[in-house]
Parts: sequence; structure tokens; C-alpha cells
Amino acid sequence: MNYTAEIAKFLRPSLTVNSSDPGVKLCADGIIDPGSSAVDNAQLLYYWVRDTIRYNPYGLSLDPAGLSASQTLKSREGWCVSKSILLAALCRYAGIPARLGFADVGLFCPYRRNCAVGEGAPLHAGLDG
Repeated sequence: MNYTAEIAKFLRPSLTVNSSDPGVKLCADGIIDPGSSAVDNAQLLYYWVRDTIRYNPYGLSLDPAGLSASQTLKSREGWCVSKSILLAALCRYAGIPARLGFADVGLFCPYRRNCAVGEGAPLHAGLDG
């Protein structure tokens, strides 16, 4: 798929959204269906992160290594930000432009935009299902 330069930047790995990490790639390859649409694959990734990565708001780390997608994947737990970073990394590797969106919200607000699928469907991987 051809994306504008503005959208294509949300396909590149970054320090924390390290979608080029071998573990992130292997994980995404085991979840996505190459024959499915971007929307369907985004949903598969979302449910995997939500249901597989345990929500733990007490062991959070604010340094780049601790926030990285690869670290959250290895530990199999994280808080809303680290789980969202992992979802963004999995989406980016799968060719789905993804970014993080932050807002001042009350505890357990169910909306955080991560993946630019369809019309920017809101996906929030922070809390357990």
C-alpha cells in the first residue's frame, strides 16, 4: 500500500516502538493473517495484546528500555502505555501505520488511538479484557 510521507513515518521503528526487534517480528508473524485486511489484522493484534499481556500498573518503568515493545513482550506484562507501545510496534511491523495518542483522562477511560486503520478506528490495549 502506498502511504503519504506523513503516514509512512508511522510505519518506521523507533526507540520504544521497536518494530524491527526479532521478537516483535516473530510475535506479529504468529498473529496476523497475510490474506486478511489491515482492519482484520489490527483487530487480531489488538485482542492478542489485550488478552495475552497482563495489565500491571505497579511494575512500570519510564526509561526507554523499560517502555520498549520488546521488553513488554518479554515480560508479558505492562501498563496502558507500554501495552499500547507494543500494539503500535506489532501494527507497524504488519504494515499498519500506528502511533500513540495521549490525553489527560480519568482512570480507566477506554479510548486511546493507536492504529490508523479504516477511518482511524480507536483501539486501546491498555486494560485487560
